[in-house]
Amino acid sequence: MTPSDDDILEIHKLVGELKGLVQHPVHFYKIIINYFGNSFFIIKEADRIIGLGWGFVSQSNRNIFFLWQIGVLKEFRGKNIANRLIEKLIKFAKDNNCKKVHATVETGNIASWKMFEKMDFKNVSKGNIIFENGKKAIVNYYGSGTNQILYEYKL
Repeated sequence: MTPSDDDILEIHKLVGELKGLVQHPVHFYKIIINYFGNSFFIIKEADRIIGLGWGFVSQSNRNIFFLWQIGVLKEFRGKNIANRLIEKLIKFAKDNNCKKVHATVETGNIASWKMFEKMDFKNVSKGNIIFENGKKAIVNYYGSGTNQILYEYKL
């Protein structure tokens, strides 16, 4: 389901609880939901958000959908929730005539890169490359000091 304004505070709190995700100010989520909410999905159980995933169609290359964040509460992991969210995002990308889905993962986030690879995402990292945890990654990709694996899924 797509979130509404009523979900903003819970989304903000959830992102803060998910290790590896950057928690933005509350107003950021209001902007994202109001202007890009059609590519933002949540999964609820008993009226509680337990997972979220969102991204954007690139404005510089409309053939690419960039999967920005995906996260599931720890106690709900291993139940295919992240896969379901990624499948919704892939469907959104296809429905919007994208040809590829891109995602980045920190080299230390082994569970995430294993999940992407199991779903047939390919490591397409190139440029200033380093190998960490046996994976090719782009050095300091975002300028924040972390090395990122760039994944691509062809539609």
